[in-house]
Amino acid sequence: MRGGAFFPRRVDGIVYTTYRGGMAETTTIRVSRDTHARVTRLAAERHESIDTTVRSALRALRQDAMGHDLAAELTEDETAWLDADAG
Repeated sequence: MRGGAFFPRRVDGIVYTTYRGGMAETTTIRVSRDTHARVTRLAAERHESIDTTVRSALRALRQDAMGHDLAAELTEDETAWLDADAG
């Protein structure tokens, strides 16, 4: 059955329920009640959906990781590669 039906599936021993209703395909993830309350509160403060808030947080975490990688000292191999003669 489509249009509002639930489709459970097992991943890593945990059952996730995918809902295909009037919005984009979604799934359920388990978080603590505290985390859920914090995300819900943050989304409300930002006047956006929980999905948008989580998506923004994930992007910020990826950007932070990239920033740390770029700020790290170069390895000897990286320095040698950059100093290599291109001719």
